[in-house]
Amino acid sequence: MENIIRALEGRVLWYGRARDMLLGRAPMKKPFDWPLTGLPSTETERTVYCAMLCGAISELENTIAMLRSEEV
Repeated sequence: MENIIRALEGRVLWYGRARDMLLGRAPMKKPFDWPLTGLPSTETERTVYCAMLCGAISELENTIAMLRSEEV
């Protein structure tokens, strides 16, 4: 189970890095393997992309919490 949790945590970090770059919290890293469809080009696309990343991060964190609670 711990391997699955670590894999999910890695995904959270990857999505978080992409979100932070889109929001300007972290410098753009080139090349970066963007999680969804590549780097969005317009401001609207960036907003939607960021919302999708935030939703994915939230869902992954919830899943990790559930898995951890089952281990106890």
